[in-house]
Amino acid sequence: MKKVHKDAEPDLSRSTQLLASALEWSHTGAWDIDLVDKTANRTREHDLIFGYDALLPEWTYDMFIEHVLPEDRADVNCLFQKAIEEQTVWRFECRIRRADGVVRWIFAAGGHQCAPDGVMRRMAGIVQDITERKQAEMAIHTLNATLERRVAERTAELEATLESLRLSQQELARSETKAMLSMLVASVSHELNSPIGNSVLAATMLSTLTQKMRESIENGNIKRSDLNTMLVDIETGTSLIERNLKRAEDLLNSLRQVAADQASEQRRKFDLAHTIKEIIDTLSPSLKRQKHRIEMNIPDGIMMDSEPGPLGQIVINIINNAYLHAFENRTDCVLTIDADIVDDWVTLRFADNGVGIPDENLKKLFQIFYSTKIGNGGTGLGMAIVQNLVTKTLGGDIAVQSNVGVGTRFDIRLPMVLPEATSKVQ
Repeated sequence: MKKVHKDAEPDLSRSTQLLASALEWSHTGAWDIDLVDKTANRTREHDLIFGYDALLPEWTYDMFIEHVLPEDRADVNCLFQKAIEEQTVWRFECRIRRADGVVRWIFAAGGHQCAPDGVMRRMAGIVQDITERKQAEMAIHTLNATLERRVAERTAELEATLESLRLSQQELARSETKAMLSMLVASVSHELNSPIGNSVLAATMLSTLTQKMRESIENGNIKRSDLNTMLVDIETGTSLIERNLKRAEDLLNSLRQVAADQASEQRRKFDLAHTIKEIIDTLSPSLKRQKHRIEMNIPDGIMMDSEPGPLGQIVINIINNAYLHAFENRTDCVLTIDADIVDDWVTLRFADNGVGIPDENLKKLFQIFYSTKIGNGGTGLGMAIVQNLVTKTLGGDIAVQSNVGVGTRFDIRLPMVLPEATSKVQ
């Protein structure tokens, strides 16, 4: 019997060393408190958590409570007494002030140890510094609150703009602008599908991510790398929602401006490549379901003094037209977008390798309500809107070439500086 006991001693020693190392590596302190005199044994990691460089000669429950912030002490004491009286696990989170004055969050949990006579005289457990986890929780809460506020603000703005559009349509009932306004209002749902759909997708992703993080936090197994990844994903989702809601707002503002006989407020200087890339990025989530791609070969530095809102509508309509018509029943098609400058004019070219357009349809391409897809995803408004925006709003011209089975190319020529007279024609 003595030999068996002796043989077990090395194994027990190794297990003890392994446990001590595991606690140290995980920055977990261990403690064992006498419930009678309230003195406690601890590991060095325990005292490090409370801001001491080395193990103190003595530690008591009163010393622990002194470290707890005053506003948390009552709850901690109450849970301690309840655990003793009901012989349950003592589990809590609270804030402490370390020996160096720094405030930190801790998590502690402990259970009772039964003496040989059956009386519970001691309690043993662990303590961890959870400050980073708490900071993550607060960051998530702040991000969610900010996201909800921004979505609410944008939604209110969009609703107000839509109401303004409806009122404008009534005011212009007897004017020549009525047809244009009616056409644009009718197409608004089509134009807004992508930004609103992207916003809903991003919001769903954020909701799932938040739930996943909450579960990780509750399970106590969140790591710094996981936290950083989740926070980056949350920031990306928030940015996507803001960008898409702003895009929707710009579309509606453009519609409202069509109804107003005044200078456009959307005019500004912008980099053509940067602006079109933003539009493509916004559309990408809704387009990536199809095995086609967009190649943009516009050099940086083509600066325009014009209206990026109408230009965005033109780009969106042409891209949508390619994906709906040109690439039908085809895979791995390409829409190439490039540009060059001649004198004070920029020529934008949109070329696809799709099915092409028959001559009889090409002649009717820019007619209002003409579409080969009416009732199947087409409104008959997209290319009519493009022509109107190019010629009336942006003071340019548009030409189209197409060969059946080869593809289609749109050449759009725009002034780099929009003339004042043109910018007022809405």
